[in-house]
Amino acid sequence: MNSLAAFYRARLDEDEAGVRDCIESGEPNVGGFDLADIAAKRRILARHAQCGSGIGYCDDGGHAWDEDDVPGGGCPDVADLARPYASHPDYRADWSPE
Repeated sequence: MNSLAAFYRARLDEDEAGVRDCIESGEPNVGGFDLADIAAKRRILARHAQCGSGIGYCDDGGHAWDEDDVPGGGCPDVADLARPYASHPDYRADWSPE
């Protein structure tokens, strides 16, 4: 797994912990939807785990790319998913899909 994917997985872990804390404290408007959203993003990330290897989801899914040709070395779809975390201090500018 590349550093972009590891970064994004860590943000999902933080988000999930925050949602669970809110649920435990009785916070209204936080719950099942938020956990389902995080779970869906984890499934997308898992599908892209081998992208750039020649056998990954992107490699045979119509939008193949070579890890050496992508700034930051990450799958463009994972880069899009991670973009909302651009203000995080560990986010690298070369991961930006823009």
